[in-house]
Formats: sequence, structure tokens, C-alpha cells
Amino acid sequence: MSIEVIAKSSRPSLVKAQDSTLVSDIWFKTDPLDRHFIYRTVQLQLQTESCDHGHSETMGAGCWSWFELVIFKNKDSEEPEKIDGKVQAWRSHGNRMDPEDKQGSVASHFGVVFDRRHELLDMLEVRVVSPCFRAAY
Repeated sequence: MSIEVIAKSSRPSLVKAQDSTLVSDIWFKTDPLDRHFIYRTVQLQLQTESCDHGHSETMGAGCWSWFELVIFKNKDSEEPEKIDGKVQAWRSHGNRMDPEDKQGSVASHFGVVFDRRHELLDMLEVRVVSPCFRAAY
């Protein structure tokens, strides 16, 4: 089995929410996926380097920022595709939230392994898949 990086970004993304309204940033996009890639891929996984989103006395409230993989109709689309009313977006992993961390310290994270049992790979067609960074307060 070989591991292939299909897209990479050197552009940092900063997303800040001021209230419960969802804020997001399309971090980067892949080139459109070709048939060879789609039929041979057995897993997709997002790797990020991110900072703690800040400290809170209410750690039990959960993580308010996360990374997800999104399918777009084409490379120029800005909104995730919808199929049968379902937005084509899957949460990869949350941003780190650790009260022992120093605010702003960077750490690597590996998201969910989307394999052939997951609907994401079933939804792949010759189109664009992009990581998206979302946050809500």
C-alpha cells in the first residue's frame, strides 16, 4: 500500500466566531479527482497542525472548532454540494482543547480514517474534495 498526499496547504487559516453563528473557511481544495484515484483509494485522512482555540472554564461544553472534508461540485464552487438534501461534509476531527496547553501552542493532529466502509468514499466522483475549518462559539 502506498500513501499519497493529494493536497497540501501552506496557507494558515484563522477562523473566529463571535457567537453561535457558524463561521468557516475553505482551507484548500484538491484538484478534481480522477477515476483512477477514486477506484484505487482505500482510505482518506486529514492531517492538521493547529493551535488550542483558547481556554474556557466550561471545558465540558465541548470543542467549538473542527475540521471536516467537504465535496464540492467543481473547483469553482464555494458551497458544499447537497445530494438529496444532505450537505456533503464529514467531520474529520476537532481542534485541540486541553487546559494544560499553553494558548497558541501548535500540535499535529490526525483525523478520522475514512475507509471503504464510510459513505464519504462512496460519494466520490470526478469532482473536488476539500478540507474546511469551521468554528462556532
